[in-house]
Amino acid sequence: ALDALSDSDPYVVAHVVTRHGRRRCRSRAWPALTNAACPVWRTRRLLGAPLTVDEGASPEDRLEILVYDLDVTCASALLGRDLIGVASVSVRDLAHAPAGAKYTLPLRLSQVAERARRRAGGPQADVRAPCGAYPCISFRQWPCRDFSAWSPRKWIFLIRHAESQWNVADRNLQKGHVSLEQFLINVDHGLSAAGVRQSLALAEAVRALRVGEHRLDAQTAGSEAAHKAFLAADAILVSPLCRAVQTALLALQHHPAAQSSGLELRSELRERKTMAGRDTRAACKGREIVDNAFEELGKTLADSPAELESARCLRRIRVDTGNTAHEWWDRRREPSRRLQLRIHEVLVQLKLSPRDKTVLVTHSIFAQALLATCLSPDVRARAPELAGRLAGQKLPNCGVVALRVDFSQDLSRCIDEVQFLFGTHVP
Repeated sequence: ALDALSDSDPYVVAHVVTRHGRRRCRSRAWPALTNAACPVWRTRRLLGAPLTVDEGASPEDRLEILVYDLDVTCASALLGRDLIGVASVSVRDLAHAPAGAKYTLPLRLSQVAERARRRAGGPQADVRAPCGAYPCISFRQWPCRDFSAWSPRKWIFLIRHAESQWNVADRNLQKGHVSLEQFLINVDHGLSAAGVRQSLALAEAVRALRVGEHRLDAQTAGSEAAHKAFLAADAILVSPLCRAVQTALLALQHHPAAQSSGLELRSELRERKTMAGRDTRAACKGREIVDNAFEELGKTLADSPAELESARCLRRIRVDTGNTAHEWWDRRREPSRRLQLRIHEVLVQLKLSPRDKTVLVTHSIFAQALLATCLSPDVRARAPELAGRLAGQKLPNCGVVALRVDFSQDLSRCIDEVQFLFGTHVP
């Protein structure tokens, strides 16, 4: 760690250079992760330069990956960026790796990073040592032709979490009843008993749709294709906040993707941190998030043995902890600009994915901001009243909305169709 009082906040910059050191593309950056000793990004970037000879690269071209420590103090202005290390590989060597296969390189530490490593008791640097005995970085790469073959038209299904204990406390506050435990002590609140029932009701609707028993109401009568596309989604991405994880486990337990590939936690889907909101603060990382979700669910269902036993069976659903090994939550209020950057990151990752149907389990402010900023001009002109409601109102707890997106358009105007599913209604 280069930071004096905590782990580093690493971020990555990558580009392709010729054998003479001239860059063949703009540098691409991966965002900083807070207090991450073993950072995991799992996000894609389109480099803009080929990495295969077939697509025009020279065998001597090199992919360079630089890892920096983000320093928000004045030291960065005075001394420059804190370089942790550099890794590079030639196009010739990359040719031996199949597309999408993991490729691992030793990280050549900077002098400052090497001194910090030695102070921490690490072994003497030796880039010839096998990875695991020395700092390394792993990545996957795909040729541009693969990306070109993926459809730019995709479906995104937004699900807002079910009612949480914070929602209950906030509603009671408006009635003059203050819960000091919920507002001043607890963080990362789980679902309320009503939230569990909402999740189970959506689970039953998903099950009924899967076996052909679900009947569309007047609100969703024209959305048969969107409902079928929902069932065909092959990925479920979930905010790591407790209420979202619990909602995904309960509400999507009958979804084919949950049963086959499971859930993936993505920190970008977390709720926006407001000035007073303790429900956006967390204390768990990685596998602790899943264990905490089940522990809190057990407390909520303590008086319902049958439901508690059913909830325990959800342990069979695989949960990939994604990019949550670091301090993924916000300690301070998140500015609107940073929220927009997170939304942009989510859309970029969906654009650069071969999947064309994805479920996102997220939160009201995140969903509202996404819908307010990314509707196409055609949708705004065709349904101005709907566009106004989406921008001004929150999705109801456990509400589901289907978004058809066209990633050949700018991300700020990529949503070209909106449909409500499973009886969801935005007033």
